[in-house]
Amino acid sequence: MSATGERATDEVTNAGDPSVDAFLQRLPARLRPRSAEPEGSGVRRRRIETTVLVLLALLIAVAVVHDIHRQSKINYRLTADIESWRELTGNVYKKVGLAYEAVAVETDARHYTTKDVACGNISIAKAGARTQVCLVMTGPILRRRIDGKIQQRRASHGGFFVQPRTSTGYKDHRYGCFGEAIAEERCKLPTPNGAYHTPPSGFGA
Repeated sequence: MSATGERATDEVTNAGDPSVDAFLQRLPARLRPRSAEPEGSGVRRRRIETTVLVLLALLIAVAVVHDIHRQSKINYRLTADIESWRELTGNVYKKVGLAYEAVAVETDARHYTTKDVACGNISIAKAGARTQVCLVMTGPILRRRIDGKIQQRRASHGGFFVQPRTSTGYKDHRYGCFGEAIAEERCKLPTPNGAYHTPPSGFGA
């Protein structure tokens, strides 16, 4: 049976186009078609493939864990930003329902720093429906005991104002910079006539 199989294989090989056979003969031995797999090569290849798959799985797992850890840190920071804004401005809207939860945080998506901008209405209204006061949040998250509970806060040394129903992300929409926001040139819009522009208590104009 084995001899018959060898003869059949030879017949198939010799029956090919001579030009193709000549081309195949010029190829390196490792690139030529084989009638049978060399002994042991299949096991070795499977081991290499398994090792590569395991390494890829480990790499993906590390990337996922890193991403989850990073997002968790960002979430803690954003929570601290919002609570700090409420404390520094004296405006606590969370007690009047989600429809009036008007504090939003913009992260530094351009330079990927931890400097955030927290904005909220100066009076109770739906998000963006009133003049907004924005505080630039910087530094690490500080944990303090407030009302018997450990709460998270961040520092702010400046900010600006934005008129109602206006995007906070553009300097041309910002006015009344105070604190360090003046030196950072975060405002380009002159203070509109009659617009609210009194900095929160503790901030210099």
